[in-house]
Amino acid sequence: YIVNNGHTVQINLDSSSASSSVYGGGFRSKYVLEQLHFHWSSEHTIDDRRYALEMHLVHRQSRYASVEQASSHKAGIAVLAVLFHVDEHPNEAIQLILNSTSPIKAKVDERQPLRAPLHLNDLLPKDRTVYFRYEGSLTTPVCAESVVWTVFPESLPISLGQVQDFMTIHDADNRELLANYRPVQPLNTRVLVLVSDTEVEASGARRIASGMFAAVLLSLAISLF
Repeated sequence: YIVNNGHTVQINLDSSSASSSVYGGGFRSKYVLEQLHFHWSSEHTIDDRRYALEMHLVHRQSRYASVEQASSHKAGIAVLAVLFHVDEHPNEAIQLILNSTSPIKAKVDERQPLRAPLHLNDLLPKDRTVYFRYEGSLTTPVCAESVVWTVFPESLPISLGQVQDFMTIHDADNRELLANYRPVQPLNTRVLVLVSDTEVEASGARRIASGMFAAVLLSLAISLF
């Protein structure tokens, strides 16, 4: 189902009817997809460029029963971040989501089923062998330091009109959410790794090769209703 939680548009998976997981690509455990949500503008920047939209696919380590439980453990959560750039043509997969938001735009915590099946592969970049990887926190309270982040530099297209549709979502005070992104945080002592095929480059470090980071392997051949 899709919900306006007062902070974003979120799609929750019904664990009894759908199964999706992420594994490989340097992950030491299997992670199960719990929900996906959006930020406008993006919460990550690449070469100081901020993108129009960012989607987060939030996974919990399979040994834990919920995201809340997983957030109490190091690397308990894995988030895949997908960036979207403005294009003259609308994104069909994004439009399927926006078509379901009309009843919930001004109704916080109102849940609605998606009006049409959503195939997650349509919301992911084709090249998933190149990505940034670092250990960080959730970007919303309680900002637990329990997340393995994977950020894909290959962005997907979205029209300006679609971005503006996200901005019409209302918060708990019945105001339009014109922006819902967290400012970029200092890297501090975190190690940022760029993975490209079998090459791994740490920020400020030499380039090395490692078969361990060959690809992010996604098991996402499902439909959401």
